[in-house]
Amino acid sequence: MADLRPLSDGRPTDSRAQLILVTGFVIAVVLIALALVMNSAIYTENLATRSDSSGATEAAAYQRAVESAALDAFEYAHVVNDSGYVGLNRNVTDAIAGIDAISTRQEATHGHVPNLSVAATVNGTAISDDAGVFDSQSNADNWTVATDISGVRAFTIHVDDRTDLNQSGNREFRVVADPVSGGDRWTMNVTRNATTNEVVVGVNATGSYDECRRSSLKPWINVTAGTVGSEPCDAMTFAEGVTGPYTLRIRNGSGIEGSYSLVVNDNVSVLYGTAGFGDPSDEPALYNMTVNMVYRTAELDYRTEIEIAPGDHDG
Repeated sequence: MADLRPLSDGRPTDSRAQLILVTGFVIAVVLIALALVMNSAIYTENLATRSDSSGATEAAAYQRAVESAALDAFEYAHVVNDSGYVGLNRNVTDAIAGIDAISTRQEATHGHVPNLSVAATVNGTAISDDAGVFDSQSNADNWTVATDISGVRAFTIHVDDRTDLNQSGNREFRVVADPVSGGDRWTMNVTRNATTNEVVVGVNATGSYDECRRSSLKPWINVTAGTVGSEPCDAMTFAEGVTGPYTLRIRNGSGIEGSYSLVVNDNVSVLYGTAGFGDPSDEPALYNMTVNMVYRTAELDYRTEIEIAPGDHDG
């Protein structure tokens, strides 16, 4: 991923490459904003014939368009520059300002006055590993991913092959969320049933155990969305069953082979290697962004906050 900042040791960077990257980001923001404008205009025209004269329906349509455009801008800001929180915050702020400028001009032709601004962002850390087994950087089988966190989003696990999973027992792969201040521990295990050759995902939460089974050859497990092999798994209760602060751990990391990624809502500093080097690795990421939205008409003054957090509960 590209870094738009100069090198830390003071060496010059290629200014032309910098300009190309910055220009590319600006163009992308403009395209997102234009998509927002078009969606908003279509909604406005379709809704103009309805009986609601206060502008409430237009405000609701505008909000949906903003949510979509802001999500695209948030994700693209990380593609352009994820080298530090200053750059990430600058990118999302500039993106929302660009969307606001273009959509404000469009909405003004209908007598509406919208306004968008970034109210807040939360620094986080993206943690990932695609090197095979899920052990620590020091090759420990049992290790701590992050301590004293209160949120995880976009937590996905990909199993290379069912035969790479241990069977149920003391060596089964587990993800554990331990409450810092006491309370119920949340545990998910991923194993292979030797008789049926199925992937078994089980969850132990609040003293009860539930599981789901899949015959997929290479299943994707979306922990925060609660799906296994792209199908809902009722046993997966991470979003509802885990509340912070808690410590996220991996147990028996050699009991699985594949890749995983997640974003935690804290700056865990450099616990692991640099992104792309070592396993696992970490890199700065924004956990979420809150956008202030105002939408005014002659009869309406609508204000709300829109939270942008890709993969947060994935719902």
